Amino acid sequence: MTDALLHPVVEGLASTPPSTPLNGACWIVDANPTGAFADLTDQIACNVDGQWLFAAPVEGMIVFDRTLGQIRTF
Repeated sequence: MTDALLHPVVEGLASTPPSTPLNGACWIVDANPTGAFADLTDQIACNVDGQWLFAAPVEGMIVFDRTLGQIRTF
């Protein structure tokens, strides 16, 4: 989780947890989340050793979004 927050890269936005995420992969929880993402809109969700860990971003935090190929700012 430390790496995910020190060098934040997300795969994109997701409302539902991916079924087979890679270890260390992260997403920004999108609107209307379900499953493990329920009630965690806008948090960063990281899969670490098969478990979901969540972090609330702070104002001004920058992450690189692989889907967009650009940075996002909270």
